[in-house]
Amino acid sequence: MPREIWVIALISLLSSVGLGVVVPALPALGNLYGVGVAAMTVAISGFAAARLVTNVGLTSVLRRVPLQPILASGLAFQGGMTLLAGLADNYNAFIVFRTFSGVGSAAYTIASTALMVAISPPLHRGRAMSLQAGMVGIGTVSGPAIGGAIVLLDPRLPLAIYGLVLIVGAVMTLVFLHRVRSIRTVENRPEPASEAAEGDDRMGRVTFRWLLKSPVFATVIVSQMISGAVFYGVRSAILPAYLESVGHTVAFVGIALTIAALSQVLGTIGAGVASDRFGRFPLLASAYVAAIVGFALLDGGNLVWVALVAFAALGFAGGVQQSTTGALLADTTGGRSAVATGAFWITFDIFAIIGPALGGLIAEQFGMWVVLAAAVLVLTWALIHTLVSWRRVTRTVE
Repeated sequence: MPREIWVIALISLLSSVGLGVVVPALPALGNLYGVGVAAMTVAISGFAAARLVTNVGLTSVLRRVPLQPILASGLAFQGGMTLLAGLADNYNAFIVFRTFSGVGSAAYTIASTALMVAISPPLHRGRAMSLQAGMVGIGTVSGPAIGGAIVLLDPRLPLAIYGLVLIVGAVMTLVFLHRVRSIRTVENRPEPASEAAEGDDRMGRVTFRWLLKSPVFATVIVSQMISGAVFYGVRSAILPAYLESVGHTVAFVGIALTIAALSQVLGTIGAGVASDRFGRFPLLASAYVAAIVGFALLDGGNLVWVALVAFAALGFAGGVQQSTTGALLADTTGGRSAVATGAFWITFDIFAIIGPALGGLIAEQFGMWVVLAAAVLVLTWALIHTLVSWRRVTRTVE
């Protein structure tokens, strides 16, 4: 694989480690500023909202600016805002800087994805995407452990470290990605403009409506919906509370989440080679099956071994799904366009906001078992959609 893929993967590792380092610092910062848990959750939701708004606006910017400068600028801006958040002497200033750091995060994420899609070798796209996703997973596992030790010294220190790491990533982007500094998104359809859909006011340009005609891209969008709402929303935000509600200790919840994170890294890395060899659709379908089994097992989550097996299955499924979806985006005709990359992350951000909020509401009103049942139903729908799309693609090839 090209050297640049390894560089982007390393930057992703640094960024995810830094993000993980900050997580244990948030409660301590709340105590420092004299605010409660609810107030500190704004640091998370505000960050996510800024990412969503920025991703929408960046779609048009990607058409005009090469990807490397956007990637470097995003890292530098996020790093600067994170440093300022760490230096903030009051809660309001902290929230403002923390929220604005989401703008840089969006720019970095969308540009790195578009660049990976552009430079990944067709025969090794699964390996390339799993390498980056695997690095993110490793950082997600190790970051909180490092942050937990650092926060004992000073609750502001994790933010300072994260900001400096992001700035280092920006420098690495400028120095080691200079060979791909002119790469842009590809906005023209592979078909002649005369063959474009009738009534399209942008004949010959890739549009979201045109992309959705592809069963491959439609599968990508459905997968990102599941990633945001189920794997990020329900698994990460709702299930820890579920384990506590059936009698497990906080320490056990931490063990279960660690097992899920480790199995996710294994699933991510293994899916790269497997999807290149056996195809994306079979791997994605198997991920949904594993997730359905995991959620179904949690109905008996008061048993220790059942809960651990369920979290291992959910983590593995999330890793396979994440790696395979990125490769499917690269496989999509028109996948190198700004619209495709923008829709990829906008979909995730929207459902990452909706998933935890809706899941929490359902849990409060109807009980946690309804959330588990809803997750199984949604995953079953995604599985059926994937199998139908797989058949459509197979018929097209035949």
